[in-house]
Amino acid sequence: MMTPQILNSFRARLILLLVVLLGLTLGVQYYVNVRSVRRNAHMLVEQEQAIMAGVALGVNSISSGEYLDKMQKEASSLCSTSRPGASRTSWLLIPTATSRTV
Repeated sequence: MMTPQILNSFRARLILLLVVLLGLTLGVQYYVNVRSVRRNAHMLVEQEQAIMAGVALGVNSISSGEYLDKMQKEASSLCSTSRPGASRTSWLLIPTATSRTV
């Protein structure tokens, strides 16, 4: 089998190896970037839902006489989410009745 004369040189082989490694590196970086974009988009949707649930809970608590933790439990039971056991209001930090100071 005849190889071209240029591939017999050490420099040409080294350049070819570096080009292949550069291509693989760029491919892996692209794949990792696509995965992180998808994960960030999903997290952004969850955060927007949590913010909207928190604003709704805050607006409803202004005119209600109930404690926020009771309202949050009721809101959590009404929310349908993609992850079982999680709710839109799970990211909200609500002090419980026992942690309040007078």
